[in-house]
Amino acid sequence: MKKSIAALAIVIALPALASGCSTAPADAVTQTTVTIGVTPGADLAPLYMGVKQGFFAEQGINLTINSLAASSSAVLSAVDQEKFDFGFADAVSIMEAKEAGLGLEVISGAAATTGDPRLDYAAIVVHPSSAVDSLDDLRFLHMSVDAEGTINDLVAKSAVEASGIEVSSVSWHEIPFVDASEALTSRRVDAALVVEPFVTQARLAGFRVISYPYAEFDSELTVSGYVASSGLLEDDPELVERFITALDASFAYAEEETYEVRTNIGTYLSSEAAVEARLTLPRFTREFDRDALEKLAAAAVDHGFITQVPDLEALLP
Repeated sequence: MKKSIAALAIVIALPALASGCSTAPADAVTQTTVTIGVTPGADLAPLYMGVKQGFFAEQGINLTINSLAASSSAVLSAVDQEKFDFGFADAVSIMEAKEAGLGLEVISGAAATTGDPRLDYAAIVVHPSSAVDSLDDLRFLHMSVDAEGTINDLVAKSAVEASGIEVSSVSWHEIPFVDASEALTSRRVDAALVVEPFVTQARLAGFRVISYPYAEFDSELTVSGYVASSGLLEDDPELVERFITALDASFAYAEEETYEVRTNIGTYLSSEAAVEARLTLPRFTREFDRDALEKLAAAAVDHGFITQVPDLEALLP
């Protein structure tokens, strides 16, 4: 597992000029260096493919993707401080950042659940030999998520609550996805929420899925999105528009080239071919489902992640 995710702990710099796949030569457009902070995941496939295909270069953007941040909150803090021009984060962390007054604006959705509660790209898994068969078996046991205060933390707690047991009856732990299988094997935790490609890695290793919490929360749930720094929006709104145009082309390409999406994930999240062929892709979308997001915000208030449901008309693009 640790070998398969070695790409997580590096800064991935992808100069758009290197592509050669663009329909227009990159050197025909003056290039502006732009940075985006991310936490790597399957949600990002269109972004990486867009750089590779030259869509950002066509818009005069030489995009550097920085994947060193440990969490969405770290990415959003860096955007607020204008260390990054753009950022990628989960929807709950974005709501928390906006409530805290951070200087950023939502410009696009990124990925959503498949909507299938039988097979989605985030899952709660248990060890093959575990006696846990369902979420209500977790009372007085231990469960991990990658980070507190994120959409993963919230949907896991919502799933436990929906099973009929108290969220407080479960001991919660922060364990990175890459370490989740080892934590289950060593019995440090009894269940763990993981996302692709870790879901498929776990399933191929015999781990059992007891919940697909994104799809179970809401079949239209938008999980993640892109933000721009408020300073950049004020100083260079035209650059932000060009970034969005490149995103549009990237999403369209990803929708058409699903095989390439799978193989491309291995360029920034190292995984075996067997995993790439079997992993469940998110539904890539630039749109936020407002009803699902309102439900998510209400749950965030109920669980103390934020103090009030945000004005979605003001929050969303």
